[in-house]
Amino acid sequence: MDLIKAIIEKTKKSENEVWGLVEAKRKELDYLISEEGASHIIASELGVNTKSVFEVKGLEDGMKGIDITLVIIEVYDLRKFKRGNREGQVKNLLCKDSTGQVNVSLWDKKAELDLSSGDTVHIESGYVKKTAAGMDIRVGNSSGLEIEKGKQVKGKPVEKPNLKNSKDGDRIGVRASLIGVFRREPFFNSPEGKQLMFSGTIDDGTASMRAIFFRSAAESLVGISREKAIEASKMSGSEILLDKVPLLTELHFEGKVKKNDMTDSMEIIVNRVLKIDPEEEVDKEIERIIGLN
Repeated sequence: MDLIKAIIEKTKKSENEVWGLVEAKRKELDYLISEEGASHIIASELGVNTKSVFEVKGLEDGMKGIDITLVIIEVYDLRKFKRGNREGQVKNLLCKDSTGQVNVSLWDKKAELDLSSGDTVHIESGYVKKTAAGMDIRVGNSSGLEIEKGKQVKGKPVEKPNLKNSKDGDRIGVRASLIGVFRREPFFNSPEGKQLMFSGTIDDGTASMRAIFFRSAAESLVGISREKAIEASKMSGSEILLDKVPLLTELHFEGKVKKNDMTDSMEIIVNRVLKIDPEEEVDKEIERIIGLN
């Protein structure tokens, strides 16, 4: 991987040391990011220049200093906010390239730029953050932005991700209900001890799909920590944990779709569970990133 070589050249660390940092970062994030994504985060933390041209399909949560060219699909109204002594403004865009769609948020002065559907934007030194609405590229005062005016994008309305249209390898976020849970032992063994795991079926109105919840996603699903879950199972048995799974309740699920070769069907490995209202969760996440709470 070219990025690993760049980190070695910049820091003078050995290849084994760098791969150790990458593996530690993946472990820290419950192995929910790829080696490439972890490498970009490590490079950013060590001050290594990671500038390269990215595509939407290659974006990972936590990437910094990315350069990407996108076409604007839709421009949303500018929003102003005030919290304590800080005032600011943000304008959100829905953009695309040949590999997919992504949200872009322009902050402060950049939110005042005159943009329209069909314009091409060249972003320099953007920051990627995962939100309830999907991946979001943050463009702030330290980021560069060039605009090429273009023709209005025409065609079908933008379709939100759903289970029916998802493909192997897609990272999606959907509103869905858990319509069933498999009555199986809700723990698996790991080097760090027992970890929570649930599996069941979710339905978003377009299709049903098997869903698997590990670690923090499983904790979020039932609303208790791993430690308390272990204690509860010792006192009352594992069934009490399965009974806590919220069936027929609409939630926001994020994860990666993969094909199960044994069953020849798609399933989603859920890495985040959010209560509805997702729009409120997005606002909270945005405010947290810029230090408003």
